[in-house]
Amino acid sequence: MAAAWIVRIANRRELERLWISEALLEKAESLSLAVESGPFPLPFDASGDLPAWPQGREQVTERR
Repeated sequence: MAAAWIVRIANRRELERLWISEALLEKAESLSLAVESGPFPLPFDASGDLPAWPQGREQVTERR
């Protein structure tokens, strides 16, 4: 089974930062996109929903 290509963006008008699935890391690097962090677990809440998009740089806690 192939890994899922998933992208999460906060706002289509401001694409400075986005989250991609681990399956897209190699593709992002091949396009010379800056990868600020390695893989990290998505922070689902108790209802199984993703929280609102985090502000600033606190959304990434692990470094590559």
